[in-house]
Amino acid sequence: INGGQRGTVVADVSFRTGIHYWEVLVADFRTICLGVCEMPKNPRVLNDKWLGEIGYAVSASACSGGTAFLYSKEQLSTFTVKAFLPGQRVGLLLDMEERTLEYYLDGERMHRISPDQKATDTKDPAFTKLPPGPLFPACSNGFDKAFCRGVELTLELPLPAGYMVVREQRRAEQAKQDAAAPARPAGPTPTATAPTPAAAGGAAATGTAPSSAASSASLASAADVMKAPAPAPTAAASILGQPPQKK
Repeated sequence: INGGQRGTVVADVSFRTGIHYWEVLVADFRTICLGVCEMPKNPRVLNDKWLGEIGYAVSASACSGGTAFLYSKEQLSTFTVKAFLPGQRVGLLLDMEERTLEYYLDGERMHRISPDQKATDTKDPAFTKLPPGPLFPACSNGFDKAFCRGVELTLELPLPAGYMVVREQRRAEQAKQDAAAPARPAGPTPTATAPTPAAAGGAAATGTAPSSAASSASLASAADVMKAPAPAPTAAASILGQPPQKK
């Protein structure tokens, strides 16, 4: 990628399952992003997108002072990692069983660094909660449209020593946290109460329609209510102040 515009290049293989490790050698760059992404619905957008916009990327720059940044399509991570230089072996380990992406530099697993420049738990991966895939190994220049040249990718290398141990330690710690978490109290079980015949009304209880005499009596009662004078304010206040009467 000669620069002047953003662009992303993806490999011709993708992964949905399993654990996969590959390494990248970059001859020269000003800014470069290495990571994974899903294939966009319109692949043409790759010609004008950098990897941090559409995937998950470790981004290094020649002027970043030895710090690489973690970008994803969701958000910019507040964590950083040690940057790589031209000619160094950059390793990426994609674990589709755990949905994580690990970052290695010259065969050594790199841990994240928090904003206060303190190392986090060395077992933490660079990225977590990846989508189910398929995910493609990918690289791009940065948002600054700078150049990166001479990118060489070697797929399906043996897993780095010690990775499976780290993964099992993470699983054990997560199991402890789950066991120590307080159980959520169960809410009351709702019960349905069938209406009584009296509450349902005589017509509903007997299944018969009200007679015409009953209808006339109801209309007369309503007319009487409409003609009745409104109660005095003091009476209304006393009525509102009384507790409801139980029937």
